[in-house]
Amino acid sequence: MNRSDQIEQLIQEAFPEKGPGTGADERIFHDASTVMRQTQTAARQTDSVSKWRRIMRSPVTRAAAMIAIIVGAIWAHNHGVEHSGQTPTVLSLLNAATAAENAWFTGDQTVHIVNKIVIFPQHDTNDLPILMENLESNFDQARFDAFTRRLFTPRGMEFFSLDPNGYRHNHHLDLVDPQAGEATIEDHIWCDPSTGRYARLLTRTDRVLFAHSFDGRRVYLARRDDKGKLIIQSDPVTASFSAPKNLAGFLGSTSAEVRKLLEVKDILIRTEPTESTIRGKAVRVYKLSYAFFPDKDIPYVQISVDKNDQSIVKIEFVTNQKTALSIDHLSRTQGVLPTVGWDLSALPGPHEMPAGDVTVRHETGRAGLTVQEMAQRATFPVFIFGKDPCGTLRRTIYEGIDPVSSADRLFAIVYETQHEVAVGLVLCRTIDRFVKAQTKNVDLQAVQAVITTSNGFKVHDLDANGNAFILNLLFARLNKKAAENRNCYLLESPEGQFMFLGVDGWLPSNELEQLTDSLVLAQDYVPNNQSIPKTVVDLSLATQSNLEHPVIPWLLLGRFDLNGYTSDPTTEETRKLAFAEETLDLNTFTPEVRVQDKEYAWTSCYGQTLNYHNYGQSINLGAVYGTARPGVCYGLTRIIVSEQTEAILGIGSPDAVKVWLNGRLIYEVWGQRGAWPDTDLIPVTLRAGENRLVFKSLHSHGGEWLFFCHFKEGNQALYAPTVEEQTRGFIAVQGNSRPEPRPRLKKLAVDLGRNERDLVPVELVRLTELDVVSISVSGPGAALCTSWIEKEHQLHAGDRAPLRLPNPARIWLEVDSHQHDPGIYELTVSLSSGQGTELRIGGTVTVHDVALPEQRTVRINPLTCVVNLSGGANDQPETRRRLEAFLDDLAMLRNTVCGLFYTYNPANVLHQVKIAGTEQTLQAAGQAGIIDINNLPELDFSFFDPWIAGAAKRGMTHLEINGRLHLSEHERVFANAVLGKDSVGSDEITWKTLMWLHSQFRDYAVSRGMTETWAKIDTQLTPETIPDYVQTARRYQTIGYRTYTGTTGTFTREAAWLNQLNAQNDSWHMGYGHAPSFFALTRPTQGQAAVPLDEGDQVWYQDGGNYNAPYEEGRRKAWRACAIGVHGYTWWTYWWGNSTDQIVWYDQETERIIHSPVWHGLRDGNEDAAYYHMLQQRLQAQGDQAGLARLAALTGKTADAPLRMITVSYHGLVCDDIAGPIGFHQFNQAKREVLRMLCTDK
Repeated sequence: MNRSDQIEQLIQEAFPEKGPGTGADERIFHDASTVMRQTQTAARQTDSVSKWRRIMRSPVTRAAAMIAIIVGAIWAHNHGVEHSGQTPTVLSLLNAATAAENAWFTGDQTVHIVNKIVIFPQHDTNDLPILMENLESNFDQARFDAFTRRLFTPRGMEFFSLDPNGYRHNHHLDLVDPQAGEATIEDHIWCDPSTGRYARLLTRTDRVLFAHSFDGRRVYLARRDDKGKLIIQSDPVTASFSAPKNLAGFLGSTSAEVRKLLEVKDILIRTEPTESTIRGKAVRVYKLSYAFFPDKDIPYVQISVDKNDQSIVKIEFVTNQKTALSIDHLSRTQGVLPTVGWDLSALPGPHEMPAGDVTVRHETGRAGLTVQEMAQRATFPVFIFGKDPCGTLRRTIYEGIDPVSSADRLFAIVYETQHEVAVGLVLCRTIDRFVKAQTKNVDLQAVQAVITTSNGFKVHDLDANGNAFILNLLFARLNKKAAENRNCYLLESPEGQFMFLGVDGWLPSNELEQLTDSLVLAQDYVPNNQSIPKTVVDLSLATQSNLEHPVIPWLLLGRFDLNGYTSDPTTEETRKLAFAEETLDLNTFTPEVRVQDKEYAWTSCYGQTLNYHNYGQSINLGAVYGTARPGVCYGLTRIIVSEQTEAILGIGSPDAVKVWLNGRLIYEVWGQRGAWPDTDLIPVTLRAGENRLVFKSLHSHGGEWLFFCHFKEGNQALYAPTVEEQTRGFIAVQGNSRPEPRPRLKKLAVDLGRNERDLVPVELVRLTELDVVSISVSGPGAALCTSWIEKEHQLHAGDRAPLRLPNPARIWLEVDSHQHDPGIYELTVSLSSGQGTELRIGGTVTVHDVALPEQRTVRINPLTCVVNLSGGANDQPETRRRLEAFLDDLAMLRNTVCGLFYTYNPANVLHQVKIAGTEQTLQAAGQAGIIDINNLPELDFSFFDPWIAGAAKRGMTHLEINGRLHLSEHERVFANAVLGKDSVGSDEITWKTLMWLHSQFRDYAVSRGMTETWAKIDTQLTPETIPDYVQTARRYQTIGYRTYTGTTGTFTREAAWLNQLNAQNDSWHMGYGHAPSFFALTRPTQGQAAVPLDEGDQVWYQDGGNYNAPYEEGRRKAWRACAIGVHGYTWWTYWWGNSTDQIVWYDQETERIIHSPVWHGLRDGNEDAAYYHMLQQRLQAQGDQAGLARLAALTGKTADAPLRMITVSYHGLVCDDIAGPIGFHQFNQAKREVLRMLCTDK
């Protein structure tokens, strides 16, 4: 059974009951297992680039999420690996505890449980209202952390009662005076499992605070009125009442609090459990906390678990190192009847008692309000739909207390429909204040609405996966499973008030618009029994006549699973077959289409905006279909224009996409790439009348499933072509710049040092279809230039480029200063289509008298395994030549790393490594039984010479092996093969054998020229696995390796965790967006560093892409490293042996490497960085502060900076990055300045 199955089984076993009375629990844990599976699938399939370089989210995404987190979130998915020791996962720990308490409430005898509850005052904790006001005045990370920390600090304890109809009511135990001392409350619970009767009594000294019971016929509730009188309310139950089947969840203090933990995201066991005793019971004490909190004053929960039955003996909630709430299980006795009676008749009389230091707030949560009651009880404008969603069966209005202001209420309005769709609207003043505070004070891009209705409401799209816990909260009480299609939105009223809308199930976009358009103030609501009509799909739902409309209305068809194409949906063959096969009639529209023996209906969907530098419309297909699993879908829109119209279609997608206009294929791209708006601009001609635009998207990886598509203005506005250009059929524009009309490429300027190359784009825009455009270069600079033609992302030498759809070629010039003296070389680039006049562009190549430094100062780790590059045994001439071609190519990329992913499975070397001085392999020696664990022999690794010595010869002297955090079957198989199965009696012997292998290999690698030897231990840790990492890293450090783990992004705001790692972590790798928080702890602008890094520690950021990534993206990577001062960056990946994860190709016939433009971008950027660091080191040695400031200004924040830095957000992580879009001329401007300063200084 794998880990996913084990966790799901635990969930099912711990919460087995079903039925209307337990919809919340069933719902939460169904969603837990669903999201867990989706998360694990995505995690397996998502490469390192998509972990951080996904399209930036609006700040409102986090706003709604962080406010809603107070009332529930889905369980914490543990990202760690399997544990070999005794520490359980959070989920298994908590499920075992709740299962143990469930057992208390079973059997045929009554049970009496006594708990002690202690509420502690929080003298030094600001109230939430003050913290909210601080956020509103200046929203920054510190204030956000303080607000969130306070939000997680218990201010008492919540418990429940049932009314005669079976509705649950919430009550809250509070300190009257938070400045007074602590208060101790006795909590008595009685239940009769066989009849369902129960009673609960909370007392403080001799004062009854609360009592509630059910005697089988009536429910009883005792509470004190304003004068302190104890009033007992008795009501007969109705036919809709049912006693709680899960009494532990309803009554159990410890179990109820554990459930809250299960519903909160990112829980981690911080440290190894400690042993203790409580009232003679042996317990294990666990410290749990939330992963997203900074190091200082981390809120945590300390749970003491009985070692015997795994039940929870005590829970303590700690904030600012002080206990806020403790719940102590004192006793459990069977056969004891309630002292107060099942009907509470034995409670004290209704005499008055003075107010005490503890009070109970009643009706902190309630269901079943009318619209009028909501309007009367609200302290801010509240809205309701004037028309119900289509097919509404019932509407329920829930009320709660605003978490920030107890004087305010919050409301959730939930609609259940006969179409298995649920719609929920959340109205809360705090959500509104939080969103406004963040969007007002954080320097992020404006949020563009998906829909703006006729009544002035705006609909902003949110990420359904990121806000799944809000959806769970909204729909927890419904007796239905979570739908696969789930969406959530932020609504903005005409007055600027924000509220949250969640949808469980498929709600067509036109119905969403009609629903939002019907919103009215609750005080103005008039019952009318009207509902939104059911959508009848036709082309009118996806028709537009205004190309300037911000959102394209689409009809979608799908999604189709890939397993309908072949027996194995994971193969490249299947993906290509699914992409090539067309089952759709592109010229005829029918509301339903039969695909793979199944009927599919077109459904309407508006493009959902992702906030990306304020341009580009996207359909978030992953949100629409509620899954990141591979699949295929189609989209259709109709454009009606009165006359023939020239337009530009901006397209971008991370997936394989085809686009047809009026049945003709106009665009096609295969493979995986970054999701960018306007990746390609396609000139199109819309005929007068009706036009149909169809797209097909194949999603084949675990990242976001997006499709960017919108109309830009036509050629006249975007390019404003002259008559001469129209006759010629094309224009040349200046790189990737955005001003419109696009500036013409009037002059080429290229600056080089001695002995280097740059790739220069000659960006052509097709005004009509052309068979070919030819290029030639004349003048003195021609000798430095080679023209390249890009087709299907591959660069081939040539001078003729066909500009025909769907994939027009691109023209590039490679300028090479090798064999040329410093100086200025004039040139003329001539471009001809055979129509009209030839286009001539003048230019200069300036070769500066500066040699490209040999030292590779900004390092790149292309994350490729050198052993795989040969593609076969190294004793064949053709495989040796292939390996040498790849090694030469990596050297041109200025790579420093010789990576061996091969070592993840040490058994790989059994047939390749020999006993030194013999011809006997490790496999043969092991079979002969001649290797003694106490006298391990020297080894001969000469088999690896072509890779190791070959890499070192070319400057790749940074050896990197890969090791696992814990022993796996791979390591045990190796040890058994070497020593004999009977000789490996413990894991320690396996470790000793493994360290012998790696130690010998290190010595060999150093003898072949390696200057650094590194062991990367797993790719991602969790805080709870840090102790395991430290132990494993020490093993590798003992034998001479420097150690690190693949990503420390999880820890970049946690000083405690970073300090735990510090001694055994010599290199820090993280997503680019995590760098600011990491530097705040390690490079503070003032004061001492919270995490003082060891001398010689390295810092890298992680990135990646494949051949689809643009040249400019590749060149930007090293400049980023220069700007933020890191040692290097990783790039997933240079070559991984499949058709997707690569930026180069190997031509078997010519035995040469074929490059993509992004390869050149990486190379050129790394060469730029070499000059940058050479100048920086020289200026530092001279103490030239003015020169250093001038150098830093190249990536400064001023408008004239060539590579201007702006503040952006990557998945909620705010950082500075080079502003995009960016073109070659901007990189060249920055490089020219560096070269000039080097020459002047010289």
